[in-house]
Amino acid sequence: MVYLPFPYHKENKSQIKQISNYLSEKRKQHVFVIAKRTIINPRSDYKQNIPRNRTLTNVYDSILEDILIPGQIIGKRIRIRLDGTQLIKVWINDESQDILGPKVDLICNLYKALTNRKLAVEFRKE
Repeated sequence: MVYLPFPYHKENKSQIKQISNYLSEKRKQHVFVIAKRTIINPRSDYKQNIPRNRTLTNVYDSILEDILIPGQIIGKRIRIRLDGTQLIKVWINDESQDILGPKVDLICNLYKALTNRKLAVEFRKE
């Protein structure tokens, strides 16, 4: 997993795939490039309105998009269980199944480690 500063990640979205492919070939491992984002707690002493892109939900959604970078998310459902745990079902376009298919378990475990939320990934046509 490689963390990049958010401004660099935002400006160079087209090069992120090239960076991850290059590092995957060099290391012979799966590589994920994720932007380093800041979460602001609503109870903090932040004097202004909290920007939408710094809320917990939005940062976790952005992390999910970064992990699934070659594929596009078609649909998403969130199920909150009685004990408070969340299960997120994500549907990704069929075209990226060749690339992301072998990585599905790794992606689910990585997202669980980063956000403490369970993830289920399925592939569908648009």
